[in-house]
Amino acid sequence: LRDFPSRKITTEHGSLPQGLTVRLALHRQLATGELDLGEAARFFPSDAALARWRASARAGRADIVYE
Repeated sequence: LRDFPSRKITTEHGSLPQGLTVRLALHRQLATGELDLGEAARFFPSDAALARWRASARAGRADIVYE
């Protein structure tokens, strides 16, 4: 997150963040869950950012999901 921070643009409505929030899906032997890191953990998506996430994730499973 530190290497790919969200960007802010200034509009007539104020400062707006440009970036994605992070939600981690955790899977363990006896439990599963999701952890939403919230607004403070926004990052700006790029090929380099996604490559870094995939390198850190188990089995390279890191996806950008737009809802």
